[in-house]
Amino acid sequence: MVFPLIILDSSYLVSLYVPEDINNPKALEILRQNTKEDMILPDLILFETLTVLAGKRGQAFARETYSDMMANQKIRLRSIEEDEKYEILELFFNAPKKISFEDAIVIYLAKKTESNALSFDKEILRQILAGKKNGDASGRKEN
Repeated sequence: MVFPLIILDSSYLVSLYVPEDINNPKALEILRQNTKEDMILPDLILFETLTVLAGKRGQAFARETYSDMMANQKIRLRSIEEDEKYEILELFFNAPKKISFEDAIVIYLAKKTESNALSFDKEILRQILAGKKNGDASGRKEN
């Protein structure tokens, strides 16, 4: 499925850049299918991705990957605004299942922008879908 805007998650990015990752072929195919969509890369997701890549393949590889991502005209780096942090914390603390703060960022931005996420994290995708079904930006059902 094609979306006009996509939120990037570290699980997808690590799979995309690490050829030996089990999801690498799938990540490459998804990239080929989504050539027209703008991609939002939250700054904290970028930092998380670079940390994982540096641990797996070294600092030089992380630096090369960073340069590659920043050269991509479809990727827009996005900082989390101060007021958004409180909404993300609320989502983090009230998530139906345990998620990381970075996962909460991806879920929050996907719901806020009414878009999807490129992620291999099933819980992220489940919560985004649940929020769309419920019509609630926080992902919680309204009474």
